[in-house]
Amino acid sequence: MKKIGIILAVLLILLILGAVLAPFLIDLNQHKETLLSKIEPYVPREVDFEHIELTVLSGLGAELRGLRVADNPAFSTDDFLRLEGLQVRVMLLPLLKGEIKVKRIILKRPEIRLARNKEGVFSFSDLIAEGKDGPPEEGPEGEEGAPAEETPAPQKTDGGAVALAGLLVNELAVQKGKIVYQDELLWPGQRPLVIDALDVDMRDVSLDRPVSIRVAADLLEGTGQNVELSGTVGPLGEEIRAEAVPLDMRFSLRKIPIGPVVSLLPLELPVRVLSGTGSVGWEVKGSLGGNIESKAEVDLQDLRLKADGAEGAPGAEPVALQCKLTEKLVVEVAAEKLLLESLDLTVNGDRIQMTGTVESFRTAPRWTGKIWSEGFRPDLLVAALPMAAQALPPDLGFEGPLTMHIESAGTQEEFGIEARLDLKGMKIEYQDLLHKPSDGKFSIGCKADKNGERVSLKELGLHLHTLALNASGEMMLSKTPSFGFLVQTDPIVLEGWDILCPRLAPYRPEGSFFLRTSLRGTADDASVNLQVSSDRLGFELPASEEDADLEKDRTGLLESLSVKVQAKKKGERVVGASQAEIKKGQIMNVPFERLMTSMRFDPDVVEISGVEMKVFQGEIQAKGRYDLAKGAWMVNPTVRDVAVDEILERLTEYKESFSGTFRGKLRASGTTGNGAEPEVAAEGSFRISEGELKNFNLVGSVTDALVGVKGMDQKLKTHRRQEVREHESTRFDWFDGAFSLSKNILHLEDLRLRNVGTSKSTDSDVLLDGEVYLEKQLLDLKGKVILAKRHSEELAAKSEVMKALFNEEKRVVLPITLKGKTDKPIAFLDTEYVVGAISRYYARQGVEKLREQLGLPEESPEGEETPGERLLRELFQNLQQKKE
Repeated sequence: MKKIGIILAVLLILLILGAVLAPFLIDLNQHKETLLSKIEPYVPREVDFEHIELTVLSGLGAELRGLRVADNPAFSTDDFLRLEGLQVRVMLLPLLKGEIKVKRIILKRPEIRLARNKEGVFSFSDLIAEGKDGPPEEGPEGEEGAPAEETPAPQKTDGGAVALAGLLVNELAVQKGKIVYQDELLWPGQRPLVIDALDVDMRDVSLDRPVSIRVAADLLEGTGQNVELSGTVGPLGEEIRAEAVPLDMRFSLRKIPIGPVVSLLPLELPVRVLSGTGSVGWEVKGSLGGNIESKAEVDLQDLRLKADGAEGAPGAEPVALQCKLTEKLVVEVAAEKLLLESLDLTVNGDRIQMTGTVESFRTAPRWTGKIWSEGFRPDLLVAALPMAAQALPPDLGFEGPLTMHIESAGTQEEFGIEARLDLKGMKIEYQDLLHKPSDGKFSIGCKADKNGERVSLKELGLHLHTLALNASGEMMLSKTPSFGFLVQTDPIVLEGWDILCPRLAPYRPEGSFFLRTSLRGTADDASVNLQVSSDRLGFELPASEEDADLEKDRTGLLESLSVKVQAKKKGERVVGASQAEIKKGQIMNVPFERLMTSMRFDPDVVEISGVEMKVFQGEIQAKGRYDLAKGAWMVNPTVRDVAVDEILERLTEYKESFSGTFRGKLRASGTTGNGAEPEVAAEGSFRISEGELKNFNLVGSVTDALVGVKGMDQKLKTHRRQEVREHESTRFDWFDGAFSLSKNILHLEDLRLRNVGTSKSTDSDVLLDGEVYLEKQLLDLKGKVILAKRHSEELAAKSEVMKALFNEEKRVVLPITLKGKTDKPIAFLDTEYVVGAISRYYARQGVEKLREQLGLPEESPEGEETPGERLLRELFQNLQQKKE
């Protein structure tokens, strides 16, 4: 035994001595050219290394130093791979048995440069090109292409695990590695992506034990290792099946700058990242063939975004987002089931949650899930996301929280969804159309199902203030989608809407109404039927700038209102018709009954086929049209037996100035829009029956002027005025004529006042023509007053000279002019005509007396004058002038 111990001690000393002397006695560098020649057929690049040596004391193996592989000359003249050192350690005992088992491989400071040009070609493409899988074959003589020696076929193994076991290493390490990647296709002209301080440590690499892995690196040239992957994989087992390999891994990113990461994405985003950092933590455990448990957390801090090309308010800083996303899920791979235990998103303190399950996710996915939030503020999110702000109407503003609840269950072919949004706590403003306060009622609810191509909307509810709208229907998602929906409301009470909708405030609405509408068809062939009805609607018309009379009644009241609209869309063309009926109402102190309207419309023209209403104790009917393209309109009203005094009493300031019953036919037209001054033209005819022009006696004013004419008989001058006229007004049986309107001037033609009443009779007439200047309300009318026959005879009996003004009917004719304002007309008698008529009358009387005194023959036939008559007439006129 003593000898055996001595022998072992000597052998141990010899081994230690051999291990120390071996690196100095065995020079592996003498095989450098041989090694490089073996690599050359496989690598079409320049390959070289500085030194290789045998190691014993630090571990049996070899160490290669200064390894380098040249880059593709089409990309650069630098090295593709540079390695400071490569250590390979083998196990001693298997080596004594003739087996090589690698214990450890260490790569010291490796540096790899990768690149892709703008044509999409990678710098390593030549290393993996076809035809480079091995050295060229050589014949027995060493000639290329000659038959090579037969190589034995590889022996079949038991599942490949034995072969793989020979390649496994116990430990693999990368120390202080670096990867540089330049991509001119994705990032032209930009700095390369750098992964630095790369450490890889793999331990217990075997088939029967879990492999420990740790990878850490500095991403984007930060301040330290900010990316780490660690955990265990395996054991792999003798028969390796990827789905059965257990995993227990953790991945983390620590405070990665978001801006540089976003710039690396192959996307054109509408925003720029001004600042922000992101951290990610992810744990995954299980196997692909069993269950996988996943937990993840994404944390974004101080994220500020700005839309490209958008100019913010001076001095305004983008809102900073603080976001956190956490998830926890379990995947039962074999059972094809995914259980999302929780998914939480928190944005600046507001939280959205989600849970659900997905079954048979590979074959026939079926899910159940819900999303909810008890207080999420979309205004903060919109303020921080410029692209969201740009997508909203510029005048829309909102702030405050909303609550949300969405549930869904089913499959891709058949599923249901139920959702509800409550915006009561949100303040919403849009121009002057909507100003919802933060405590105003506002909610939206939806319940729908999908079964194949059929989508059924069971319920869509919208509640805003007193509005309760409900919709239902279905849609077919076929090759030509079709739809059919019914929308209706409960009675909408108008009180309070003037606050919610400022545009309604001047109208002070009251009452209630409800609507019902149906929509059917396709996108290119659709029809709409709308009905609006109300028992009572009240409102007030706001005063215009020209009419600031605060005491004027501008209220309106409509009772039993019904409106129906039918429209149809064919392609881009929309046509339709509407009918409206109001049984009773009052607008601006004007009561009316039975208002009925009907109209048709198309893309170019709105045509009013009929308007009827009872108003002012009469009826009004009208037809018209409006050309939308040209801005031209036309209306043809017909008026029957309307009380003029009521019109003036209720609509004008000329109260108690005129009365009568009006009827007529009018035609009016004009243009609007295009920035030009609106033009209005009109024409028509009318008749006013049983009328009275109050506070103005047209006949009396004319006869008063007649009394003062020089040459009038003294008896007429002393005639008492009350015998000429008794009333301070102008009464008539009827008044008719024609008119036309252009350039704000009313042209009157053939105006006739029949049977004008005086104190003596009621059958005097007035004939007039002329203009009324509407802008200044001035009159310019000319015509004549024809006194009643009885009145004329009485005047002639008192003063024979009145016969000078007789017409063929022996009625006094008095030419007049009407001037002044429309509310205060002034009548002027044509005294020149009257004086001329009197002069001619006296001349005729003088000639007749001279003829009788001179014994001249009787008058010549009518229309002829004898020389004697002409001489007597001129003589008498001269004498008369001298006398005057």
